[in-house]
Amino acid sequence: MRPFAARLVAGGFALMLLAACGGGDDGNDPGGGGGSGAFTAVVDGAAWSADDISIGAQTVPSVPGGFVITGTETTSGSDVRSIGMSLYNIRGTGTYALGVLPTTIGGIGTYGESVSGAGAGFSTPLTGSAGTVTLTVLTPTRIAGTFAFEASDNAAATRSITQGQFDVPLASGGALPSVPDNAGGRLTGTVGGTPYNASLVAVTQSGAAGPAFSTSSDAYAVTISLGGVTAPGSYAITEQTAAAGRYVVVNQTSGPAPRPAWGTGTGTTATVEVTSLTAARVQGTFTGTLGRQGGGAPVVVSGDFDVGLP
Repeated sequence: MRPFAARLVAGGFALMLLAACGGGDDGNDPGGGGGSGAFTAVVDGAAWSADDISIGAQTVPSVPGGFVITGTETTSGSDVRSIGMSLYNIRGTGTYALGVLPTTIGGIGTYGESVSGAGAGFSTPLTGSAGTVTLTVLTPTRIAGTFAFEASDNAAATRSITQGQFDVPLASGGALPSVPDNAGGRLTGTVGGTPYNASLVAVTQSGAAGPAFSTSSDAYAVTISLGGVTAPGSYAITEQTAAAGRYVVVNQTSGPAPRPAWGTGTGTTATVEVTSLTAARVQGTFTGTLGRQGGGAPVVVSGDFDVGLP
């Protein structure tokens, strides 16, 4: 997916989340709110603190594990700066990537400003590694944590959001959003020593045929196919197993053409350890050396995955 198109998808989904929330506290959060009401950060080195009346944190029942957190600071009369996060497939406390699409576990971060009448909007690029949010408290009445992210606009201008903190009441209607067992996925690891975190996870096969899924970021695409695999275990990957639908393939997705691909070339020796396989999810790890298609230097890969199956 091209960066601009992907940004439109992510931005559109964030707007959908906000629309589903309806904005503001809906008054259906029993037991009174929770948290201190603080929502602060540093934007390009300048302190930012949301006005109390502007802070909103809500669940999105129509989105599996969906949450939206927003706040706006008003300065110098009409100048405003806003920060938001849209999260999906969230099952509890933990650290989640920002800069990922809704098929992935995590979310996106956004920043907007209007200064002297000139407005600008920024969002986390879909690199899979544009930032993180760490949820330390998540109850039907309270959400708290820390965050940091890099956001950009379509003209390549950027904003650096650091030292983010929030501890605010959560409007949930009395319950956290349900998350189906097969919702969301993630794959993290390294490709040639470079950290990799998928911004997109797409399942291409499941059931008796064995699980297969493709993932991508702005730099690489990592595809794992486990043809015929129906139980946990250790599975060898070579260039010969590809014919049986069992392979790990890495494609470079940026840089000048022709872009290299690895995994079916001579010298491929890898192992996929499937630690859990149910009708709803596949979990495991992978490691090995992938031969380059057409010859050339191999690439060493490793990582772990947790992917929901349709």
